[in-house]
Amino acid sequence: MLKQILILILLINILSFTFVQGDCTKFLAKYFLTPNIPRLQMTAIMRNGKVFYNVQVVSHYKWSAFPGYLTNGDPWGVLFADKNLCINGTTQPFTSGMTSFYDAKGILIYPDGRVSISPLWSLDGDKTYYFNLTCSPTSDVYYGESQGNFFFFSFVDLPCVKSAC
Repeated sequence: MLKQILILILLINILSFTFVQGDCTKFLAKYFLTPNIPRLQMTAIMRNGKVFYNVQVVSHYKWSAFPGYLTNGDPWGVLFADKNLCINGTTQPFTSGMTSFYDAKGILIYPDGRVSISPLWSLDGDKTYYFNLTCSPTSDVYYGESQGNFFFFSFVDLPCVKSAC
């Protein structure tokens, strides 16, 4: 009996160290407190199987002394996996692009991890996706789900999608 209790206590301790956090404030704080934000990498896997990928710039939008949110300032291009091209004899996914937003504030990421995203490529019947990011102390990937669609985010030092190379 004592052995089983010790194993249970050990399991609870292990889970408490790796359990994901519902409030992402401490994980996202560094992006709200610095003037130089890395680019946002996003992958969206929609409930119909479509996959969208993007790396773009996000900007601070503040009101008074409070950090407001991170948002797109310009239209965002996005690549999608539907129309693969043959390049050098090999099928390549994510070769076709489209616009995600025509104006600013198409995506809003709040300091506590709340997200609102209204892409032009949303599925029929969907307008805006609202969700809370899930954060983990062992990962720099943040993710959320809305209406059966999954969104994954990370901040990276990569060139923007569709930028000159």
